[in-house]
Amino acid sequence: KVEDGDWRTPIYTTRSKTEAAIVQLDPREVGHWLSESGYPIEDTKEMSLSEARATIYAEMEPVEPYSTDIEENDDYNGVTRAVHRLLHTISHLLMQRASVHSGIDETSFAEYLFTDALATTIYSNNTQNYTAGGLFTLIDRSLDDWLLSTLNQGERCMYDSTCAEIRGGSCHACLHISEIGC
Repeated sequence: KVEDGDWRTPIYTTRSKTEAAIVQLDPREVGHWLSESGYPIEDTKEMSLSEARATIYAEMEPVEPYSTDIEENDDYNGVTRAVHRLLHTISHLLMQRASVHSGIDETSFAEYLFTDALATTIYSNNTQNYTAGGLFTLIDRSLDDWLLSTLNQGERCMYDSTCAEIRGGSCHACLHISEIGC
């Protein structure tokens, strides 16, 4: 039983052996993208990794673990929201393309965002303590193809090649992942 005033947050989990891929973004590129996009941050393109990381972290608000309301929460500033949105976008694209390259159904993948670390994790979302090794095989044999196709797919839309210009972002066809994985 958690007593009143206790700092712990109970979470309910199930243990499962699975496989995962962690993708961490280069802070120099993220800071450069933020600066070019008009966010109030110094361009980090020519900085060292540690300088760029420090520059971004100085502008971000700490993200609460298991937070799902970053976009609507006023506790988070624009830089934090933009980094979270960038990671979430990349995560969805990675899951979509992992499905294509591995033959594993898209709903068999899930994501976990580490906004403060500029990283996302894609993992096999299973509860049977069994994994067929599809994600491992994808990374071991087709990592370059997976990442390149993710980059290329991020620039296309099956409905309209200009949906980013019209909508200011992406439509459901570009980035939608079922609630099971998102």
